[in-house]
Amino acid sequence: MDEPKEYIDFVAKYKDWISIKKMTIRPETKTQEIAFHLIGIKNSFDKKIFDLLNVNTLILDEFVLKIIKDKKNYESLTKALLLLNSKEAKEAINKACNKKEAPIAEIYLLNKIITESGFNITVPPQLLSKLYPELKLKLPKGLGRSKGNIK
Repeated sequence: MDEPKEYIDFVAKYKDWISIKKMTIRPETKTQEIAFHLIGIKNSFDKKIFDLLNVNTLILDEFVLKIIKDKKNYESLTKALLLLNSKEAKEAINKACNKKEAPIAEIYLLNKIITESGFNITVPPQLLSKLYPELKLKLPKGLGRSKGNIK
């Protein structure tokens, strides 16, 4: 068999963070498989970006969990988004990072509010697995495919 000429390799090692995502692309590889793999790569570094930019996401996560009341409800999402301009949100941002990184923390906070409200800002791998059952979601060891683990 010929060596494939197309592939995706993502390898990262920085301090204690290691991420390796590789995929060989053959003529029979479906575009959905490539998209699924790219989503996995994106998910592996999304949160890491904020960590590297000195944004304490745990503080922002706590704030979001306090203000999100309902899931999958545009009215609730709208109310939560209006709180982005509140004194409490500004305090959470100030506790989560230095003033210089505040705009970065605001981006994280906005994304977190949207996702915790039950809406997606990117294509989640669970959705692709649902739409294309041949795409299997790989879970970390110890997490089975019980109904509670994948929506």
